[in-house]
Amino acid sequence: MRISRLFGKTQREIPAEADIISHQLLLRAGMIRQVAAGVYSYLPLAWRALRKIENIIRDEMDKVGGQELMMPVLQPLELWQESGRDQAFGQGMFRLTDRRDRCERPDRRLPVCGQTPCCENRRRGPAQPKSLTGGAWA
Repeated sequence: MRISRLFGKTQREIPAEADIISHQLLLRAGMIRQVAAGVYSYLPLAWRALRKIENIIRDEMDKVGGQELMMPVLQPLELWQESGRDQAFGQGMFRLTDRRDRCERPDRRLPVCGQTPCCENRRRGPAQPKSLTGGAWA
C-alpha cells in the first residue's frame, strides 16, 4: 500500500481539537477521522493495524485452546433485571422497546455466565470464561 494512495491524508500541523498526544498522533498520521463529538472512523491504515492486532491475539488464544465467540449488542432486558444490575446502571443503560424490552450490553459478562453450564466437560467440570488479560470474570 502506497502512502500517496491512502484514503486518509497525513497532516503537518497539530489539530486544534486534539489535547492528548496519542489523539494528535492518530489524527496527524491519518489513521482516524472525527465524525462527531467523541465519534471517530478508523481509516484504512488504522483498520489494517487493528486487524493485525486481532490476528496476533487470535493466534495466541488458539495456542492455549481459547474459543472465540460473537455476542449481539442488544440483549433482553430480563437478563439484567433478574440480576438487579439494570438498577445499578440506571439511566446510563440504553434501552429499546420493540416487541420486547431490550438493552444495549453495558458489559459482556452476564450473558456468558448463563451459557457456561452448556460448556461442561465431565472430567474437568464447567468451563470458566476468561478475559483476554487472563483473569476469571466475576
